[in-house]
Amino acid sequence: MTVPIRFGPDAYGEGYWERGEGSNYHNYSDDAGWARVMSVMDRFHPDAGSLIEVACAKGYFILRAIVHGWDAHGFDLSEYAISKAQHDVTDRVIVHDAIDPWPYENGSRDIVCSWEFLEHIDHEFVPGVLENMLLALKPGGEL
Repeated sequence: MTVPIRFGPDAYGEGYWERGEGSNYHNYSDDAGWARVMSVMDRFHPDAGSLIEVACAKGYFILRAIVHGWDAHGFDLSEYAISKAQHDVTDRVIVHDAIDPWPYENGSRDIVCSWEFLEHIDHEFVPGVLENMLLALKPGGEL
């Protein structure tokens, strides 16, 4: 992987997710905020389509999207997070790096989304990540 060590997979192990080590975020769990996000998405996208969540962690948003009819998939750099994914999404989330080419067909998704992710990568890699996000979108898709 081309990710700098400080942002590599080892930085996002059990300590990060369960005890907030290296982060000010504690008690990572399902968040009622996903219901609000989905209500906005439902309003603007009444016919749910396909989406990819970049840095999906344990898949909480993926699960909400599936419940709302989306063909939702995601990936995260953290092997720990993916290993603890919600049981209903384990076949839809994978360990992958956002910088490397994605394992999804280009032009295949209506939405590519991410939450609190870009601040975790060095600024020099942001253009490449954004390019990968745009490549995954269908014409007229939303980032």
